[in-house]
Amino acid sequence: MEILVTIDYSIIICGLFQANKKQRQGVFALYLFETFAMNLLMVFLRYGMAETRYTGMVLYGLNTLGIVVLVSGMKYVLRAGYPKVLLSIFIGELSTSLVVVVVYLGIQKQFYHNFDSTMKLFSLPGMLLSTIIIVCLILLTVKFLYKPLGRFADMKVPVPLLFVLIFAIDYVAGAFTYIDFSWKSSILLGSSYSVIGLGILYLVNEWTRRKAEKEILLEYEALKQEKEAMENFENTLIVQEQKREELQKKIEEQVKMMERYMKNNPSHHEVEEYLEELRKM
Repeated sequence: MEILVTIDYSIIICGLFQANKKQRQGVFALYLFETFAMNLLMVFLRYGMAETRYTGMVLYGLNTLGIVVLVSGMKYVLRAGYPKVLLSIFIGELSTSLVVVVVYLGIQKQFYHNFDSTMKLFSLPGMLLSTIIIVCLILLTVKFLYKPLGRFADMKVPVPLLFVLIFAIDYVAGAFTYIDFSWKSSILLGSSYSVIGLGILYLVNEWTRRKAEKEILLEYEALKQEKEAMENFENTLIVQEQKREELQKKIEEQVKMMERYMKNNPSHHEVEEYLEELRKM
């Protein structure tokens, strides 16, 4: 099911930005890392090891790392600003919730009334049916919604700071899910992790900005050199054209001189043949 979630999420995100092949691969790899690698590690720490008072702090830190990697990675891969990346993540999460999670849980409930979301009890026919329906919905999304979603790429995000603020508040509030401390300690720790995460995002933003500026500068230098080469080529053509015109004038003068000569000496056949060749030039 995680694979279907990753596929649906990647399709929505790539549709929003009309991503090319390399960008699609990057988005899929990032979300696969966030859903599989990070989740498996967090499950191992939560259930595979003895839980301590600080287990929640470690899990919350790993959650922070996953979010930072996903957001900064999408910014780098899609070459978009953070507000638009955060909004696209929200849209992608909403789509996967409706297309994958709701459909899957709804069908499982119909087939097996004792089904629970922890997957301890589930119906195999329900899983197969829900997988088929979800795959069909994903294919329909690719067929009919992929290109219309591209309008998002040209859209300007209204009040971009608001989306960043909502995302930060939601993240800090998530500390209560992981950390078994007092509410003051939870908010303090969540805020501390937020500052660290925002610092990393800022560094990534500066790095991508400087890299983009460097690429633009290199492209400018390449275009400048190409322009100079074209100008040199045009100057060469102008010089060649001037030489051609000068040669043509000399030929015309030579023809006129030979014609005057032939009028006075009509019996010189060799000179006449030479004159014909000059006229053809």
